[in-house]
Amino acid sequence: MIAHEDRLCAAVLEAFENPVEEQDCFQVANLVGLFARNGNPEAAAALRHSWAENDLAGETAIIALDGVPAAIEVVRRLGLLLIADPDEYADSLEFLTDDAPLREQVLSELLKLAPGDAAISAYLKQHERRAAEQAENEQLTDEQRQQQWIVHTSKFISENPAARIIELARQPGKGQHFLFSRFGRQAPDSERQAILQALASEPDPKVQRWLLGVFRAEGLHEWDDAVWKLAHSEIEDVRFAAIRALVLLKDDRLGEFARRRIGDGHISAKSCDAIQLFTNHYHPGDELLILKALERANTDTEGMHRLGLSALRVCEANPDTRLAQVAIFIYRTNPCTLCRRDIVEWMKDMDCLPDWIANECRYDALDETRALV
Repeated sequence: MIAHEDRLCAAVLEAFENPVEEQDCFQVANLVGLFARNGNPEAAAALRHSWAENDLAGETAIIALDGVPAAIEVVRRLGLLLIADPDEYADSLEFLTDDAPLREQVLSELLKLAPGDAAISAYLKQHERRAAEQAENEQLTDEQRQQQWIVHTSKFISENPAARIIELARQPGKGQHFLFSRFGRQAPDSERQAILQALASEPDPKVQRWLLGVFRAEGLHEWDDAVWKLAHSEIEDVRFAAIRALVLLKDDRLGEFARRRIGDGHISAKSCDAIQLFTNHYHPGDELLILKALERANTDTEGMHRLGLSALRVCEANPDTRLAQVAIFIYRTNPCTLCRRDIVEWMKDMDCLPDWIANECRYDALDETRALV
């Protein structure tokens, strides 16, 4: 639909050539690839010129555009990474292209080139090892898989104890968010407690934010005064991360805190976790506070997505029809088809789905939403 809109194509190309956020690069590169395959010469030139930059963003797009020669070059570059670091992860052929005949051609050509090309050889060795591991895993029982998970988790924690996580927080590098989050999910309470002890005496807000990232996915298991103090920080990023760590706990202080936070006038995308605090602390009447906060939010569509998703979690955890107006607001303002489907399902289950929404959902972009009505 947008391939013939010059203004939009130009904006996507600009985003590809001058990326701002690393998580956008892969999606933008794939859009550029679609434009190129649709006959846009500027997109094709941009992709061929710079696909290898930004962590190989565009590798799948260039293969879809240029076929076997591009795939060979992608594999060669991935192989060079493996030579430099044998533990590096390289995308599989199945990921690089979902075109089975093309994949077979690529593999055949790689096997011919491997004896004289160390990079291709390194890639194929990892490819063959993964295939063997996958075949072996398919034969495992549920009990064996559980045991395997325990072994992998123990290995990860032994290689990344709390001391190393604290060190990394003080000298963070690219792509470590996942490492901190995984540690928070898999580390025993004693290791998580070591992070909290370091956090209690850490003065640097940047380090505080990284350490709080340990509790991003799973949250705190019990109350911690240091995190509670940081939830009142004047630095927004620190405050946001601390509230996120507290959000799953049940404590009356959090409910009162949430009411003060969303009643203070300024509501941004980072107010989403303050709203989500109502998940375990909703009282009748809070729906008016939440609705007024959403209505005065000063943010863009992505911010409304984040705020709406938090409000959705509140609705799902509290089956109370007094939240119906909040649900309608979520439906009207949320750009996400999945959030709209979920809030429509909630209203349907609560028997408070307005006729106008039910009628509109008959034409929703998501077939699951259409099926609900």
